Order: sequence, then C-alpha cells, then structure tokens
Amino acid sequence: MNETAQPESVQAAQQIESADYEAAQARAALKAAEAKASQEVNAAESQAQAAEAKAAQEVQSADSETAQARTSQKAAEAKATQEVHAAETEATQASASQKAAEAKAAQEVQSADSETAEARASQKAAEAKAAQEVQSADSESAQARASQKVEAAKAAQAESEATRAQSEQKEEEAKDTQYVQFLDAKTAQKVNAAKSEAAQAESETTTEKTKAAQQSTHYTYFTVFLACAFLLLATVAQTTPRGRAFKERASERFSGLIGRRNEKKQPLLDSNSRLVGA
Repeated sequence: MNETAQPESVQAAQQIESADYEAAQARAALKAAEAKASQEVNAAESQAQAAEAKAAQEVQSADSETAQARTSQKAAEAKATQEVHAAETEATQASASQKAAEAKAAQEVQSADSETAEARASQKAAEAKAAQEVQSADSESAQARASQKVEAAKAAQAESEATRAQSEQKEEEAKDTQYVQFLDAKTAQKVNAAKSEAAQAESETTTEKTKAAQQSTHYTYFTVFLACAFLLLATVAQTTPRGRAFKERASERFSGLIGRRNEKKQPLLDSNSRLVGA
C-alpha cells in the first residue's frame, strides 16, 4: 500500500508542477499582452503624430484640404482611441485569461487530488476483489477436489455394482438355462408317460373289447344251451310224471325270473300245451 501511494503522490506532485507551469505561462502571456498593448499604444501615438504632421503639411500645402485633413485627424484620433481601447480590452482579456488559467490550474490540482483519492480507493477495491477472487478460487478448487473424489467414489461404486449385476445376471441366466433344461426333461418324461399310458389304455380297451366279445359269445352259447336243455326237458316232461313235476318247478322258477306271474291264475307253461314237434 505505501509503495503504491508513493507513485500516486509523485504523480500528484507532477500534476501540481504542471499546473504551476501553466500558471507561469499564463502570467508570461499576460505580460506579453501588456507589452503588445503598450507597443500598440506607442504605435498609435506615433501614427497620430504622423497624422498630425501630415495634416499640418496638408493644411500648409492646401487650404482646400484642411477640412479633409481635420476629418482624417479626427478619424486617426478615433482609430487611435479605438486601438488604445482594444489594447486595454486585450490586456483585460489577458488578465481574465490569467485568472482563468489560475482557476483551471487550481481545478486541475483539485481534480488530480480527487483522481489520486479515486486511484487509492480503486486500488484498495482491486486488492479486496483480488483477495476475494483468490479466496473464491481456493474454495472452488477445494469444492472441485471434493466433487472429483465423490465422483471417483461413485464411479468405483457404479463399476462394482455393474460387475455384481453382470455376475448376478450370469447366475440367473445359468439358473434359467438349468430350469429350462429341467422343464424340457420333465415335459419329455410326461409326454413319454402320457404316450405310454395312452398305448396301455388302448391296449386295455382292446383287451376289454375282446373280453366283452368273448363273454357275449359265451353268454349266447349258454343261452342256446339252456334253451336246448329246456326243450329237451319239456319233451321228456310230456311223457313221464316226473317230467311233469319238473316242468311245474321249472315253470315256477322261470315265472319268478321273468315277471313272477301267478301260476294258479295263469301258469307260465300250459299243462295241455304241446311243444312244437312233440
């Protein structure tokens, strides 16, 4: 801060010296203006004297030109007066310019002081801003490092989870493959068993049909045999008393099997009926 303030003080001193130099130049300009005005007054006086001499010569040389010479003299005097007034005006303007220069120099000195103060304030603000930016940069760097560590940890965790997921997926695929193979084998066993049961059922059905046909044939043969035996017994019963008694008993049995009709009212076989061919 002191090293920065010293150049600013030197700059302010230089500005003050520059203002003093401008003020000295303004004073010199004022003196030059005053000298110029004095010269112009002297020249005007010389011109007036010359005009007067010329007028006297012209008065002496020609009376007709006296009025004109007097007019010229008056004009010269008026011009001289105007020139003197102009010189005085220029001197006044030079004095005013000097005052303006001095005021401008004072204003520039004040402006230099104000710029110096502003420069010091700007320097302090810049130093504070630089310190704040350095602190912010350190904080952002620390946050970036922490974020980098967190991201690295997340990446490592994600990679571990991905590896574990791949391993679990492979295990699930292996289990699914084994289960599918097991289901295929079980399904094949069920299909084979179903085919075997269907073949066995078909064989049993064929066997049952064969047995039923055989039983029907046996039943038909047995029925024919019974009919033949009954006809034979009926024929015998017509010729002997025992045959008649057997006929009555057989009739009672058959009447119970067929409809149990009352043999006293309507016997199954009429005692007077004869068999065909008897």
